[in-house]
Amino acid sequence: MSASPRRSIRALAIALAALLPLAACSHDSGDPNTSPSDIRSALKSTSVAAANVSGASMTSTSFQKPSDISVKVPTITTARNLSQAIEVVRERTLRGAAWDSATKVSMTGHFTSSTTDLLGVELQTEVTKGEGPSLSTTTLWYDATMKQTLSASALISWPGWPTFSQQVVKAATRDGFDGKKAEAALQQPQAPYGTGPALSFDSKGDLLVRFPAGAIDSAQRTILIDSKTASPLLSGLGQKALGASLHPTPFTGTPSANETWFTKLKTSPKPSDSPNAKPLPGEPATKASGNPTHPSTAIGVDCIVQRCVALTYDDGPADTTPKVIDGFIHAKAAATFFQLGTNVDNHPDTTKLLAGSGFEVGSHSATNKTLTGLGPQGRTTEINDAVNALSKLTGRPTMLFRPPYGAHSERVDAAMATQNLAMVNWAADSNDWQSRDAGKTTKAVTEYATTYTQPIIVLHDTYPSTADATTGIIEALRHKGIVLVTVSELTVNTGGMDAGKAYCRGTAVNQSGFGCQS
Repeated sequence: MSASPRRSIRALAIALAALLPLAACSHDSGDPNTSPSDIRSALKSTSVAAANVSGASMTSTSFQKPSDISVKVPTITTARNLSQAIEVVRERTLRGAAWDSATKVSMTGHFTSSTTDLLGVELQTEVTKGEGPSLSTTTLWYDATMKQTLSASALISWPGWPTFSQQVVKAATRDGFDGKKAEAALQQPQAPYGTGPALSFDSKGDLLVRFPAGAIDSAQRTILIDSKTASPLLSGLGQKALGASLHPTPFTGTPSANETWFTKLKTSPKPSDSPNAKPLPGEPATKASGNPTHPSTAIGVDCIVQRCVALTYDDGPADTTPKVIDGFIHAKAAATFFQLGTNVDNHPDTTKLLAGSGFEVGSHSATNKTLTGLGPQGRTTEINDAVNALSKLTGRPTMLFRPPYGAHSERVDAAMATQNLAMVNWAADSNDWQSRDAGKTTKAVTEYATTYTQPIIVLHDTYPSTADATTGIIEALRHKGIVLVTVSELTVNTGGMDAGKAYCRGTAVNQSGFGCQS
């Protein structure tokens, strides 16, 4: 008996699909055998050995709470802003998992490209929730000539974006996905902040556009744009990234003496001042007239476009810290905690819970002694002992340090630089240590957050009244349209924080505050 007409047509369609060139097609990183293009689902980004990257090492972290967590990602001492960006993505991923009560998180990272002054990093994440695991990929691109890390969309030029979007939508539609969803996702921040895709190159130089699970399908999906089509649409950074992917050379991380990314002199920058909303240096200043327009190249929150505040908590962990943690997780908000070595020793599980829940954790010295009053050995002990205790628990190098009482000097600064630590002071003190009153603390924090630009505000998670104020503070700030971010989120998109320097605000503005000078 001959096959039915419907089966014959389907068989012919599958056969033709197998013969189609790889000009633009989709690939499934989820369940197999869902479309003919799944035959090519094994396509991977190029990979560069860590030995090719000066100052690179892999850091491994595992936690059992709030879920089963395994993270193995690179740290690069010669590219501090990139290390900071990787931590920002890692912490946001873990916060999202905690918010969604995920049961398992696995993240791995590798280098996709390298040349003297450029690095590409790919972070692959699997998060398991009630409905099962979901995959997402994030790509970060670091240019040492700007000392800046950019998100995936930076690979595409401003004039080329409308055509790039059309090509991706066409390919997605051809393979049975919703073109409108693809177009909308292209405008979003990439995972874990949104449904935007990661961009990287395969061994043939074709462009891989990876949409996270939930963006255009329930599984992670990859659209391939062949090199001939993609090449004219790439930015200067994209062209350099392509070359560094196909023909990698050792990365040294030596920055250019001519930094052109962003002049950090504005006291109240406007959204239009964001460098992430403009073509990259050296690119045509004119934007494309077509639609859609090029999305931001920021990693996560752009704190020039949005009003941001970084709430920081000192002196913990303590018995009151879990209540602060619960308040932030319930509200799906972020904060940074600077912890004392002695208290870390007394509450190691709380430190692990903070790190595993995606909160940023920095050091506040070993025993809270004023560093400026100590000799060389005393300073070294206070700094190193605390950093080592934290790194042992969190499984990653500690990058941030808040000196006790905000006191530092040239000698302290030099010691911090040696340990690759940036110092984080504050633009405003909540005075929660003095008032011991939840209402007064909430009022003070709200006033400072609305008065200052990109402020870092200090609180203490060691007081019951401060813990009681957590929910009220978050609600009050959000009512004012303010976004709560970590210190690294506040600074990563405008150069990040250099080792040995002190910061009181975001790096888009002058560093006025306690212990900070412009």
